[in-house]
Amino acid sequence: MKKMIISALFALLMFASAFLCAHAEIEIQGLEDGKAYLSNQYLNVSTLVGGEKTECTWTFSPDYAARYSSGKKIRLADIENATEVTITAYHKASDSVKTLTIFVVPEAKRINLFHNNKSVTNQTVFLDLAEGKTGLQLYSATSPSEANAAITWTSSDEAVASVTESGYVTFHAIGKSIISASTVDGKKASVTVKASFAAKTLEIIAPEELAVGEKSSVIAIVTPNEAAQDGVVFKSSKEKVISVSETGEITALRIGKAVISATTSSGLTREVTIESFLPVQTVQIRNSFSIKVGQSEQLIIRVLPKEAKYRSVTFVSLNPEIATVDKDGFVTGIAPGTVTIIASASNGVSAHVSLEIRPVKLEGVTLSDHFATIPVGGSAQIQPVFAPVNTTERKMSYISSNPAVAIVDENGNIAAVGEGKCIIYCQSERGDIPPLLFRLNVQRENALPLEGLVIGINPGCQETINRSQLPLSPNSDKTEDAVLQSDKGVRTKNAEYKLTLDISLYLKEHLEKLGAQVVMTRTSNDVNINDIERAEILNKAGADLSLSIHLNDSDDKKAAGFTARAKYSDLESQAIGQIVLENACRVSGAAMKKLSRSNSYIFLNWSNMPALLLECGYLSNAEEDVKLNSPVYQNLLAQGIAEGVYEYFTGMPIR
Repeated sequence: MKKMIISALFALLMFASAFLCAHAEIEIQGLEDGKAYLSNQYLNVSTLVGGEKTECTWTFSPDYAARYSSGKKIRLADIENATEVTITAYHKASDSVKTLTIFVVPEAKRINLFHNNKSVTNQTVFLDLAEGKTGLQLYSATSPSEANAAITWTSSDEAVASVTESGYVTFHAIGKSIISASTVDGKKASVTVKASFAAKTLEIIAPEELAVGEKSSVIAIVTPNEAAQDGVVFKSSKEKVISVSETGEITALRIGKAVISATTSSGLTREVTIESFLPVQTVQIRNSFSIKVGQSEQLIIRVLPKEAKYRSVTFVSLNPEIATVDKDGFVTGIAPGTVTIIASASNGVSAHVSLEIRPVKLEGVTLSDHFATIPVGGSAQIQPVFAPVNTTERKMSYISSNPAVAIVDENGNIAAVGEGKCIIYCQSERGDIPPLLFRLNVQRENALPLEGLVIGINPGCQETINRSQLPLSPNSDKTEDAVLQSDKGVRTKNAEYKLTLDISLYLKEHLEKLGAQVVMTRTSNDVNINDIERAEILNKAGADLSLSIHLNDSDDKKAAGFTARAKYSDLESQAIGQIVLENACRVSGAAMKKLSRSNSYIFLNWSNMPALLLECGYLSNAEEDVKLNSPVYQNLLAQGIAEGVYEYFTGMPIR
């Protein structure tokens, strides 16, 4: 009974097993239906029926593309064209069949991606959202072309863009993603796809040049604003000359030029050329000096390096009241003291030097004018003339001899307060320089030009000969004849003393018409008055000017002309003499001889006021002798002398 039960159970198991095998499916491991496989390789495969590994019979269509090899492997042939292969596994015991299809593709040597028939591998493809599009088509191309039969497309950011098996990219948001296409054998090509709004305009603002080591920025202006939000990509054609950062910051690294480009996401590009130059690094002042007020000297400047651009410097004086400096570096002293001069390059590099400006000693001082005639209530200005002109000892003090006539301030400004005459004593701050005299004649309203003035006239020589010896000047041991010798005309034989009196009387008439009070030392020829007495007559009369009229004589019979001899040590005499000389020659037509200073005449040396000895012509010249005897010519000489006196005392010519 027990044996029968065991036999029945065994029979039941055998039946169940046969039943299961008859209805089991074949499972193939190592192959995937619809998948592409690289040619020229072995695939490890195994089959399971009912969960148990078992052997099957394999068939391939076409059979040249694949075959079953020993060792439970499928051998894929080395084919040139992609081939679809149908593989069938047959299990005899269960009469089961499993069929699947694979693609066998040749090895890809390279792969490229295209968009709109242009290669875009490793580039960026831009989609302008303003055009209303949401996607774009990419294509792959392999070498050999059959290797393109099985390409796998992937996106690095599915939230931005997804890609189909055929390479169509669909954008889901603004942004960018990397789309990759891979061959069966692992060859890969990528392209960056970006969706945004395209830039319509692009403008860049950048400096034309930068100094080496200097930083700046390139500014990109993009429209519309949606495109601007994407930013731009900056690039330098020569990063070792001028580098540029992602944000447009540029740095000059060495001398040269570089093209900086700015490119929008949509490919719009603008460029600018920027020069990098070597800046001034050092400014040196190579010399130092001290100068006197009024002097100038140039600073010597060295700018380094020699190859630097913009090497010119500008100069500034920090103490312009002490010294000034011009654009070429010439420093001119203005006043005693210390001055700081700064030399600066355009980039601010500078150097400075301190210089001493020394005072200039006063050597002498004169007055531009020595006399003024003004009405009551009028004014005048004393103008000292310093020597040298750049002296720093320029302070003067002024005192009026008669404040009831005129007052004067510390600057030499005179105010006339009453009629009369006064002297303004002008004293330099240097006590060793003698004071100067500025004489003033204050007139009533509507007075004649020379009113208030006393003019002394000394007709030279006399009929009586007096050769007694008198001191040439006060306190002098040297002597001269008491009265100058009278000469005679070479043709007319007329004596000098007669002609000088004639000219003097004409002169008296002209001066009195101008309002002057005239004092004569003689009015006749038969007198005996020596030259000291003549000078004293005019001194006592308070003459403002003494004129001694004479005629000349020379061994040179052709010598001719009018000359004036001024009191030697008196500057005012010299000033009056030049004006009288010029006017006398202008009016009379006489040849003008040079003004001279003389201390050889008693009359001049003993005169207390400005004094002139006027030689009106040469009696030794026959032609001039005749003219000097002419009343008309004598009157012209007198008129010219009077006009000279007028011009000096009024400060303006009579004409």
